[in-house]
Amino acid sequence: MKIKTAFALILLSSFALWAQEPTVVERGKYYIFTWSTDAEVKSVPSQLTMNHLNGDVLIRGYHNNTIKYVEKMQIEASSRREAEKLWEQYHLKFEADNNGFIVNQEGKRNLSFGSHSIRVDYIADVPEMTSIAVNTLGGNIDVSELQGAIELVSAGGDIRIEKTRGRIFTKTYGGDVQAYQLEGKIDARSAGGDIEMRLITGEISVETAGGDILLKTMNGNLDITTLGGDIELADVKGQKVRLKTMGGDVQVDDCEADLYADTKGGEIKVRNITGSVEGKTSGGDVYGRNINGPARLSTMSGDVEIMRITGAVDAETKNGSILISKYYSPKFENHKIFASTQNGSISLDLPANADVSFDLTARGYDNSITSDFNLDIKKIDSRLVKASGRLEKGTHAVELYVDNGNIKIRKRGQ
Repeated sequence: MKIKTAFALILLSSFALWAQEPTVVERGKYYIFTWSTDAEVKSVPSQLTMNHLNGDVLIRGYHNNTIKYVEKMQIEASSRREAEKLWEQYHLKFEADNNGFIVNQEGKRNLSFGSHSIRVDYIADVPEMTSIAVNTLGGNIDVSELQGAIELVSAGGDIRIEKTRGRIFTKTYGGDVQAYQLEGKIDARSAGGDIEMRLITGEISVETAGGDILLKTMNGNLDITTLGGDIELADVKGQKVRLKTMGGDVQVDDCEADLYADTKGGEIKVRNITGSVEGKTSGGDVYGRNINGPARLSTMSGDVEIMRITGAVDAETKNGSILISKYYSPKFENHKIFASTQNGSISLDLPANADVSFDLTARGYDNSITSDFNLDIKKIDSRLVKASGRLEKGTHAVELYVDNGNIKIRKRGQ
């Protein structure tokens, strides 16, 4: 207890506050109150906490050891006296506490303003090494150029954060999230809006219940979830990327990481991927191009198209066709190809020097197997055709199965 008391005394002696009475400007039926204060911070890093606000928040970091805080309130009132009473009721104090500084330490929660027409802006310029905790009930939050722990929560507005480093958490219950040039451990959430992030480095978690997610130029591991929107991802470098949506499309371009994509009701498109790819959808097509690694792609109802892949292939659909264009790289030891469809055809494109062995099966009344390579094709009966054969040493297996469809093997260049 003695240690805590001494620590509090040190903090309380490490700053000075300069406050002034608000200026008031009358514009017709509106009264605009502007109140400002400065606080010198002698011990950094510092912290600013803003509790239960009802208005927009703007916070900027800068190279100085002084916090400059402004509260600007526009009130619609029938008289100046009425406006002053409302100002006194809803004005929030800026004070020091044991961790730094705080707005609304007394915990005013009745800030819905009732039937009054009131708009408030909370503005703070802070030393760049300042941790921030903001909770607003009905406004937007805009934060930039900080280093520290950042927690931003809005019940009904948008959040924008940029040029910030540290442990960052953002959540809005009724708006969008925009984040640019961040570095650290980042967790962005929205209950009913879109999320857009660019130029992000670190461990990244993104979740929205009812919007789209757009991510570009990301460096790190990603865990991305939306319950009701699309996911678009481009220019990513990391180790693992996990994407999941319950009701939208997934599109990924230029990704250097192991990729997992899952959608319950949309398409999956991946292009220019270096790493393994696993993608599955319950209700759409799957499209992959330029995959430098193995891929496992499946859909319950749609086509699968994999163009120019250098690793092993596992492709499945319950109701659609499959197209594969396979290339070989000494980087990978496993080049097995497996593909299966119950209601569709399979077309496989291979180089002339492919080192593979074939096991092909086509079932159903309308079925056939054709090949540009010399294979042993046998029609077992009216509903079954099988084919086998070997190219070069027959090192890598090719297993293709179709029900109610055809299999076509093409030699590249023909």
